[in-house]
Amino acid sequence: DAFGLGPRTPLIVISPYAKPGYISHAQGEFASFDKFVEENWNLPNLGQRDALAQTSDLMDFFDFQQAPQLPLILNPLPLPPAYSILKQPSMPNSSQQVGSGGGAIVPSIGGTSTVFKFSVVYTPQQTPTVANVTINSATFPMVRIGKTKGGYLYQYSTKLKAGTYGFLFTFSNPAGGTVNFPVN
Repeated sequence: DAFGLGPRTPLIVISPYAKPGYISHAQGEFASFDKFVEENWNLPNLGQRDALAQTSDLMDFFDFQQAPQLPLILNPLPLPPAYSILKQPSMPNSSQQVGSGGGAIVPSIGGTSTVFKFSVVYTPQQTPTVANVTINSATFPMVRIGKTKGGYLYQYSTKLKAGTYGFLFTFSNPAGGTVNFPVN
């Protein structure tokens, strides 16, 4: 069109029929997806952009005559240590639970008179030297409630002013190792 090409956007083609390691040098654009569907199913053009001869139909990315390639399955990344040390507790009213993967707050929504309960399960057997929850920028000590499935339940309960809050659990062991959760 009169304005020329739009923003450059990389395209990664994932298909059992994709050419391995192929890099296309054909001019493609967002209308190339339309053109691909139109050519694959013998449909008419939807508009002017996909009717242009210089617009790629993306067919050069594929070899439909080859045997389908096996899926590429990558090894998962190892979890940070915090994922094995701090766990999300199972709470009785899970529909109101906000989880951070390693902790929870119940209820997830409330007023200024609502008591919010921050909970996390600490898995090591030794008692931590630090067991804190940081709510926005204020840090509070957590209380060990007792043994639960997978470790020891720690909680902190408080009322909060109106607003949006973030929270972070911090635990340290006697040897000096510290984990924060969630891991950002």
